[in-house]
Amino acid sequence: MIRKIFGQAIIADYPAALRHIQTEDINLAIWQSPLSDETKSYLKKLQLKKLTRKNKWYGDGGYWTYLGKSTIIEPFSQNLSQKDKLRLIQQTFGNLPSTDGKEALSTDILKLTQEFAKATNCEKMSFNFLVFKARPQTSFWHTDIKSHRGIITLKGNLGTIWQPNKSLPRTKDRNKTYWGYVKPDDTIQQMKSGDFAIFKCQDSKSPLVHATPPTFMTRGYRLALLMGPDRSA
Repeated sequence: MIRKIFGQAIIADYPAALRHIQTEDINLAIWQSPLSDETKSYLKKLQLKKLTRKNKWYGDGGYWTYLGKSTIIEPFSQNLSQKDKLRLIQQTFGNLPSTDGKEALSTDILKLTQEFAKATNCEKMSFNFLVFKARPQTSFWHTDIKSHRGIITLKGNLGTIWQPNKSLPRTKDRNKTYWGYVKPDDTIQQMKSGDFAIFKCQDSKSPLVHATPPTFMTRGYRLALLMGPDRSA
């Protein structure tokens, strides 16, 4: 099943729909619920506050941090075996617990990098894990640099939020990076936690204006996987 909303976003329950991101009028493509049950069970048990207790936090007031390190991968490389690719992915995991489901998470992430590569026509990409914690006045509308971004909220009750094109001021430059703080009366759409999305960034004519959920929408911690062509993640 596939549907189009606001004339700019594609939402489907199969991965090939992500390739609609190459269509001129589409700046957001979402693959619903791509994670295995084993991965979901593993993520459900994670204690993000405990895992990031000793981390350095960034941003005003300290609202985001890295979990592990950024890694570059060629998901269809003929020079690496499937096992080598999974081992490379696991190097980004930082101090994630080595319990049942960690291998399944690695396999799912490799699957997501492969679908991102096919949808955006890139051979090499970088990806990393970020943890966000809701703080007042830290959620702001913005666009990302480069061409495309892939994102999935792995743990947390809400995914990334976004604004439809038609709700944006026509007088503003679409490639403007910052669009102001998220307010309750803004036109807000949200990606579901556990859905994988690819959206256009500033190299395109219509980058997606998006934000991390603010405190009036959610509380607690959120774990997200981000990826982009080359070193853009």
